[in-house]
Amino acid sequence: RYRTGGFQSIGALHTQQRKVRFFGWPAFAQFTGGYFGRASDNTGFLGSEGVDLRRERRLLGRLRYRRRHWAAQFTVLHNRRRLGAAGGVGLGANQPLRRVYFPGPGDVRFTGAERRLLRTDLDATLRLDTPFSRFPLTAAAYWTTQTQRYRNADLPAARDTVAAETDRYGLRLRQRRVVRSPRFGRHDLTLEAHAWADRFSEGNALPAGAARTRLHLSARDSTRLLGSAATLSAGLHAGSGQQVYPAASARLARALAADTSRRAFRLFAESSLAGQPAAWIEQEGFGPLVRPLPEDRAPGRVLSARLGAQARTPSFIGPVSARLAVFAHRTTDRLDLYATDSAATAQAALVEGGSHRAGATLTARWRADAERGFYASASATALLHENDAPPAVASTVPRAYGRSRLGARYAFFTADLDVDAYVEGRFWSPMQSRTLHGPTGRLVIPRPDSRQLGPAGVLDVHAEAQIRTATLFFSYENALGGTQVQPGVLTVPYYPLPAQRFRFGVYWPIFN
Repeated sequence: RYRTGGFQSIGALHTQQRKVRFFGWPAFAQFTGGYFGRASDNTGFLGSEGVDLRRERRLLGRLRYRRRHWAAQFTVLHNRRRLGAAGGVGLGANQPLRRVYFPGPGDVRFTGAERRLLRTDLDATLRLDTPFSRFPLTAAAYWTTQTQRYRNADLPAARDTVAAETDRYGLRLRQRRVVRSPRFGRHDLTLEAHAWADRFSEGNALPAGAARTRLHLSARDSTRLLGSAATLSAGLHAGSGQQVYPAASARLARALAADTSRRAFRLFAESSLAGQPAAWIEQEGFGPLVRPLPEDRAPGRVLSARLGAQARTPSFIGPVSARLAVFAHRTTDRLDLYATDSAATAQAALVEGGSHRAGATLTARWRADAERGFYASASATALLHENDAPPAVASTVPRAYGRSRLGARYAFFTADLDVDAYVEGRFWSPMQSRTLHGPTGRLVIPRPDSRQLGPAGVLDVHAEAQIRTATLFFSYENALGGTQVQPGVLTVPYYPLPAQRFRFGVYWPIFN
């Protein structure tokens, strides 16, 4: 929780397993129950106007019955959430961006807006041994009902409340099998099928009678190919609304030098082809607040590739490892949500043509796995090439960003107290980022005249203390925010990060 009444979170989970005997058959029965609650008044953030997590509750229950050759499980999860959905700080054309960090009365838009979510998930799973494999066949049937509501008294009467009550019925099948052949070697195969149907039952967010279906089939194989460890997968995805596309991926990894457990050099390569699944919001809209895609349009494909090398070696200052990866992505007929002239509406649109992006990531670690003493890690990513079809989205991500950590681990009181203290920093170059769409909670492409954010960074200080089975953690987040060094930080337009937040928590598993 935060020290000034801001954020509070509590979770309790209880699990027990017992030997039982029904009708003379020995078995194991496992019972799990949990309660999780969170709330926040966001003191110090946008003047606490309309951005509070007013209530979140989760209830979990699970019953599992297991015998030697089969097992059955029933799970129920209930979620209830109510949070403010303010529209951030509204800036005039000539007002400086600095005003976002110190908003005055009336600067925050839609302070009375609110989103509510009520969701219940029921899942029944059966695991059954079969003569075809030493791994069980897993079959699961589930039902999800969800009610989502957005209310904003500042909008016109015809648009001030948008709600949707939907149901999903689904079935999942999964089978794993290991095949060994003198000619083709060892293959670890996994076959999966997932089908579901969505139905809109009540509200004004979607057209009356709206429904859709989806089917996903996939196969994955882990084997050795050309002397390298290989993971291959292929799939087919089909559904209503012209959503039919194949999917495939391949990964090869090979250790070139591994003379000891302390020294290694490894190469890897991977590529994938996938589609862009369209959510119901893109297909049907969200009442008058999201305009959907035309019915005759469907998003294109995403092709990605990555090559890299990883090395680990001892040194006079301790073990050091480094990893370099080069990546590239190509997206055709890109699907996204775009902000419109109104702060509360968005538009789903396809950008015809291809978008290309390539870059590299370098990661270095020093004594990262050491149980005692100092350690450090750092990673940096740079986009080396961007070529997007208009309207461009390249500026929604920074051309360079990274993260670094410096810490120390020590034990006290004959190892009864383990302490891990570290400083962590994040940085990024200028960008426009994405803006938050309050009615849906989605991050959307901002308008072309949106202001540029950054360069900026965040510095956090953390400490974790493990006292036997209990773990305490302390955090001082965005330590430089609100100071002369850094008046404020924006990662999303018009929603400044809270500055200098102290956080404390405890995790305590009890075994009996």
